[in-house]
Amino acid sequence: MTAGPRIRGARTIATVVLAGVACTQPQPPLQPVQPALSERTSLTSLGSEVHDTRSKTGPADTVPPRPAEPPAELVELAAATRALEDSNSLDHHGIVVALRALADALALVAPKRTDLVSSIRSTADRLERSPKSSLEHADLVRIALDAARTIVAQGEPYSRWQMGPYARAVTAFTEAESSIDPDRPLAEQHAQVVTAFDGAVSVLELAAGVDVPRG
Repeated sequence: MTAGPRIRGARTIATVVLAGVACTQPQPPLQPVQPALSERTSLTSLGSEVHDTRSKTGPADTVPPRPAEPPAELVELAAATRALEDSNSLDHHGIVVALRALADALALVAPKRTDLVSSIRSTADRLERSPKSSLEHADLVRIALDAARTIVAQGEPYSRWQMGPYARAVTAFTEAESSIDPDRPLAEQHAQVVTAFDGAVSVLELAAGVDVPRG
């Protein structure tokens, strides 16, 4: 009758002993919880994307560098304009030279406007063949300058920071070339012609991002 309790007591003692042995055994160190592979990959990719974006686009306010030297076409146009200004009267040959220099400069900043550039060259050729006593000189100059005005009015400056000055320069050039009266002899409009060519130089300076010597 007493065997049952003894057996139960022995089982209880054995369980306690085994539990104590288990507690005294060295336990493996706890491993830190690692983020899922997808989480590590996404964070690394995000950092790379930010770095790549900054390296590719650069600061938002970066101004493009200006060319080191003004192109020869603009230098020649400025020289032809200065020659007209220095002359006591409009020289027939000088105007032809200035128109051809204008066409070359426009072809540089607006290479896709071959149609209007070609019309300016054709007008210069026609003016060169025209007799000096012809009364159509003013009309021909206006035709060429009107084509130039169309090109620059549809163009843009070298830097977006120059949009305001460019628009004002185009307006000044438009007013100057419009002041040339096609019904008056060109010889009587020396100041208007010089002002118009000088205005063209100013617009093209902004379009090319350069300063052309005027002296």
